[in-house]
Amino acid sequence: MSAEHDDSNFDQSDVDAINALLRRTGEFFTQGDMESWSGLFAEKADFISWGGLWWTSRAAIHQGHDAIDTAIAAQLPAYRFEPLKWEALAPTVALAHGRWDWPDFREGDAPAEDRAGLLTLTLLRIAGIWKIRAAQNSRTAVGVRQLPT
Repeated sequence: MSAEHDDSNFDQSDVDAINALLRRTGEFFTQGDMESWSGLFAEKADFISWGGLWWTSRAAIHQGHDAIDTAIAAQLPAYRFEPLKWEALAPTVALAHGRWDWPDFREGDAPAEDRAGLLTLTLLRIAGIWKIRAAQNSRTAVGVRQLPT
């Protein structure tokens, strides 16, 4: 399933590549494949986590996510990412939004809770390949899909 999109500046190969990038964002994360997941990011990338951490390179994003607690890593198959929409901003720039859900998330001794959030991604075409240049991850109430217009 591809996200709703405004692709007026792009040809079909760009549309297909962006939809594949967004799909892989969720697939690799759910699989716990942080090597492949971080490979979706540009070498110089920013990632701001829902907890307020700010990583400023692909290597730091990989290291930060690869270092998650093993108990949390075991819960990754329950994580779901749904691309919502993306928009072409310029011939080599797109803005994308998606939502994530993580039911029955457990952290430490805390009771399980359903978690959800929105992810905003700035995408760049670098040397012909679409990469994530920046990501902002924000927690939301469960069930929030997008802000009303």
